[in-house]
Parts: sequence; structure tokens; C-alpha cells
Amino acid sequence: MIYCLMFSGAPLRDSLRSVLFSVARDMIEQKQSRQVIHSDFMEGEVITQAQTHVMGGVTGVKFHAHVEWELGKTTVDYIVRAGDLPDYDRASWMSIEDYIGRSQAN
Repeated sequence: MIYCLMFSGAPLRDSLRSVLFSVARDMIEQKQSRQVIHSDFMEGEVITQAQTHVMGGVTGVKFHAHVEWELGKTTVDYIVRAGDLPDYDRASWMSIEDYIGRSQAN
């Protein structure tokens, strides 16, 4: 599972989320702290200190992205659980609020 901590600016869409997930996976595998993004529909950068963060019971690597794309400028903070990276193709996006709500329901 991949968790959105917060975003500001233009709304998030699946196409942007997919790019951010892929970049996070590549950055962890290649041990990069910064990656520039250039594609047909967006430009920006993703940065990480590759440190483990805990937020709302979720533990993972925190990433910060600044992107400009067809809907405008967006800033996103998100966490990727390292254990989920091999299952990237089956990963989905979840907000911390949704995760906390699901945990409290159980």
C-alpha cells in the first residue's frame, strides 16, 4: 500500500500517482535522494532522505514531490512501505485518514 500524507495545488489523478509510485520504487532501488521527472504530461522532482517515518500507524519511506503537469502545480508528501515495493504493480493509493478509519473499524 502507498499512502498519501498530504497534497496541495492541482488535484491528484491516477496518471500522476502512478508516476510518483514508480519514481519512489526506482529511488529506493537505486539509492537516490533526488530524481527529476520529465514526461509527456509532467515535469518536476521527487526527493527523499530515505528515512523511515511513522504516520498514523503506517511505517515507510517518506517522499516529497513538486510537479507541474496538465492540471497545474502540485506538491505531494507520501509514504511507501518498503515491503510493498516488490508488489508495486498491485499497489494502490490510500490516504492516512482512510487507513486510520479502517483500523478503528476493526
